[in-house]
Amino acid sequence: MKRSLLGGLIRVLDQQAMHDASRELLETLDVQFPSLMARIDNLSGGQRQAVAISRALYWRAKLLIMDEPTNNLGVVEQRKVLDLILRLRDQGIPVILISHTMHDVFAVTNRIVVMHRGRKVAEKKTAETNHQEIVQYMVGALDDSRVAEGPA
Repeated sequence: MKRSLLGGLIRVLDQQAMHDASRELLETLDVQFPSLMARIDNLSGGQRQAVAISRALYWRAKLLIMDEPTNNLGVVEQRKVLDLILRLRDQGIPVILISHTMHDVFAVTNRIVVMHRGRKVAEKKTAETNHQEIVQYMVGALDDSRVAEGPA
């Protein structure tokens, strides 16, 4: 964050530089806001997600972990968040998506890792599996880790 000195004594935030950096970053993510001066609490859920992602990218995050990012969002806002995840992926920024929403998982992932009761039970390429199989792993009906361990 850029700061300037007021009379050499007091550090103050450079509002214009922050505004410019925000605009540039949001443009790279193809995110539009009616006003960059809007308060966060006046933004929609999808716009808040975009702000959180932008902040992480501003600080040069090497990996984003998103836990149920589309929960409590309307359909249009969900689509915007998923599109944003795809843009991050296309820019080479890894995203770990934690979600129970199979539609979201299959829409934006290359690989799916399934946990059940704190253990990894499966790892599949998204293109080589389906919703039904993943749900079976999620509920404990299937468990690849037991197959890998062999007989007890």
